[in-house]
Amino acid sequence: MFDEYVRHGWRLVPLTRGDKLTGQRGWNEEALTLDTPDDVEGVRQAGLAHSYSGTCAIDIDDIKESIKYLRDFDIDLKAIYQAPEAVRLLSGRKNRAKLIFALPEPMASVKISIKVDGKSKNIIDFRCATKGGKTVQDALPPSVHPGTGKPYYWEYGDDMVGHWSSLPDLPPELLAFWQENQTPDTPEKADIDELWSAEDLQPYLDNLDPDVDYNDWLSVGMAIHHGTGGSDEGLDLWDQWSSNGTKYKGKKDLMPHWRSFRGSGITVEYLLMQQVADPEVFEEVEADVVAKVKESVKFEPVHVAEWISRPPPKWLVRDVLPEGDLAMMFGASGSGKTFMAMDMAMAIASGYDWRDHPTEKGPVFWIAAEGAGSVRNRALAYAKYNQIELEDSDLWIVGDTPSLSDVAHVRTLGEHAHRLKPRLVVIDTLAAASGGANENSGEDMSVVMAACRALHKISGGLVLLIHHSGKDRDKGSRGWSGIKAAMDTEIEVALEKTGERVAVITKQRDGEADIQYPFRLVPVNLDPFDEVPQTSCAIELMEAVQVAAPELDAAWLSLVMGVLASCKSLTVKRSTYLNKARDAAITAGADEDLVNEYLEEALLLLAANNRVVLSNNEITVLVRDA
Repeated sequence: MFDEYVRHGWRLVPLTRGDKLTGQRGWNEEALTLDTPDDVEGVRQAGLAHSYSGTCAIDIDDIKESIKYLRDFDIDLKAIYQAPEAVRLLSGRKNRAKLIFALPEPMASVKISIKVDGKSKNIIDFRCATKGGKTVQDALPPSVHPGTGKPYYWEYGDDMVGHWSSLPDLPPELLAFWQENQTPDTPEKADIDELWSAEDLQPYLDNLDPDVDYNDWLSVGMAIHHGTGGSDEGLDLWDQWSSNGTKYKGKKDLMPHWRSFRGSGITVEYLLMQQVADPEVFEEVEADVVAKVKESVKFEPVHVAEWISRPPPKWLVRDVLPEGDLAMMFGASGSGKTFMAMDMAMAIASGYDWRDHPTEKGPVFWIAAEGAGSVRNRALAYAKYNQIELEDSDLWIVGDTPSLSDVAHVRTLGEHAHRLKPRLVVIDTLAAASGGANENSGEDMSVVMAACRALHKISGGLVLLIHHSGKDRDKGSRGWSGIKAAMDTEIEVALEKTGERVAVITKQRDGEADIQYPFRLVPVNLDPFDEVPQTSCAIELMEAVQVAAPELDAAWLSLVMGVLASCKSLTVKRSTYLNKARDAAITAGADEDLVNEYLEEALLLLAANNRVVLSNNEITVLVRDA
């Protein structure tokens, strides 16, 4: 049914959390709404973007109280509700409804609350837009309401007169009341696109323990304050949640904090980030699958004969970079990883083969979060070395440092990505763009990975992360193991002890891994800038070659075995060996810059001759004679 809505001219918002909320505050930009049948294909939950569709909603949380309240303003809500042309959006909950009207000029939403038993109670909302003109949304049929577990549905005052495709205009008396209740921006509301009701925030508090530590308790209060604009309703919600804890001292304990929260820096996003999946959600999914089997075309088994007739995976750089979701290029500082990424990115942006690998030409969106100034010279060096004109390439560069942990930053990047439709998005580097997130924390980095996936979904392009390797090269890239698991492709760029540089495909979900591309960095002299000489490097790939290990004479082997023989135990830590052997070698006149390399090579040679056994970080001596 969603395709009928967009054909009618409405713009929709996907409800990605599987309920009536979007789950992410970047949803209400017009460029990110759905407005074609292709956009809504496969969408299961969606809301009506009012301000971009010429519509509004009168959201009645308490029909009886609202009728009574508006009667004092000479508004007969009951008559409006029962009018033949009335279009009602219902969820099945008693004493609640939404009236949908046409409203050509967007208006900022207004909430109407009354005092009940000394507490603020929201009874009716006038919903269309934020203070800044961005949309608010209301879930449309056949979306499922999270509380009832049943789909929303339309109801009309008279089925022969009313229909969602021919909305009545907002009655003049409601329009006048709405306009009279418009309020100027206040500091606590200036930085939030749409205020949240207590009802919308309640599910995010249900899974939080009110006996958290003091700082976390304050953060929850700050988040509620931000989300509700510092309203009395928000204070009541914080008080109600806090009262369930053993540390609760009464509402008077909350009041001084609540008044001080303005501009605290903690936003409503804090509550969203505390959520984990409820096991009951999976039970609902199971029940939904049973109910939807006949109408769903997803997860349908396909016979192998048909399956093999499908086209193979597509590539941005054939056999190297796929047209996938996420990829990573990592390596130690100075390995040349950013030069390698620039080399591939420019090939895609310019439509040239990457070292005999065909590419799919398209825009490249380069987010230079680290070392933005060096991107200039690297792009110039690539162009000069490869004899191309940068004006003919489709490379776009952001020279700022965004935070992928900040929803507002991701939203802005998403807007640009939606406009550019890049084939490749490069984040240089992951660490610099993570906004201080702990790389070893699954909780922190799962947020960053979600942001990267969002950029992929918005743009349709592969997101390539440039990242650092860990202290132990054998363990791959730095940080949380889930980062590698999320990648379709992983490429390690390394500077070997021999001085050779190599790019190795260490993971390829839909292709062959362990392919090596030896290369060297070629210095390129550029035109001076303000009379200051400029230089950079370009990539030159080489044929794979076997590099000979350094030759070790008897003196080196004798020195190493002498050091090992001097140890009290047959098994010694490698670090102990290196420290003692290094001192002995330097005393004997060895070159300090090469000594570590030669000592390691000596160990490998001794192991090959069965004189020592190397395991983990230890050395076991089999033959002690020097």
